[in-house]
Amino acid sequence: MQSSALDYGYSVLRAGIGRAAVGGGWLVSQGLHHHSVYNAFNLVDDLIEPFRPLVDLIVMSYGVAEPLGQRDKALLARVFEHVMTIDGKRCGCQQCIETTLSSLRTAVLEKDPKRLLLPELKGLEMVTVE
Repeated sequence: MQSSALDYGYSVLRAGIGRAAVGGGWLVSQGLHHHSVYNAFNLVDDLIEPFRPLVDLIVMSYGVAEPLGQRDKALLARVFEHVMTIDGKRCGCQQCIETTLSSLRTAVLEKDPKRLLLPELKGLEMVTVE
């Protein structure tokens, strides 16, 4: 795998999760497992983990190579348009991020970790607009 491609894809994904988390009112410096005082995005770094395989699959399936060109960066920037499954429903990665954040809120308020919904990746497919 190409490390710069993975790093770029993870950065795009991390920024999108951070944007959604901050927009949802989360204090992203407070993580569940990440606790570094030097990291302003501890919660985002906790939440990115189940989404990383999507970036891995994009890099491998599309043959993203180094050095990263405009085409490769544009392809990785479309990570949010890929289909994942969450709570038995197929939806875009961006919607999965929002569902995960919403379910995290429920899990925390109800003190029930079983309420946390995490995405699954079952292949590489783009969201289609009908």
